Amino acid sequence: MENQGGQIVVDNLGFGSRSSAVLIDEEKAPLDAIIDYYFDEMPAATRQMHTQDERLDQLGKLVEDYKVDGVISSRIYMCDMWAFEQYLMRGYLAEKGIPGLELEVDYVPDSQGQIRTRVQAFVESLKSQKNL
Repeated sequence: MENQGGQIVVDNLGFGSRSSAVLIDEEKAPLDAIIDYYFDEMPAATRQMHTQDERLDQLGKLVEDYKVDGVISSRIYMCDMWAFEQYLMRGYLAEKGIPGLELEVDYVPDSQGQIRTRVQAFVESLKSQKNL
């Protein structure tokens, strides 16, 4: 992304910013605090049923808070769970007027050139929209 002239300002990864979005309460008994975190406070993940509204709200908050110009979503080839997430995000981003790029990647780096080209075109389109 950054090699193509873009700038990453935030992520929405389960092991990224979402993993530290809510801290475990240190005032509670340790086991109670951990249980409360995992069952009540932990940000919603894609694998959790009936949390799509919460996940999309979190995406919208990140876009707003970090003044995001465009969103890139990436999923591993044949991952149905993230394919559905991309589908949800596509509608949400379109409704909000936020440009998005969906990538499908593989475990091997064979498609790096294609991904680089798509990201470069996406970054250029974002820059041309800002100059209008």
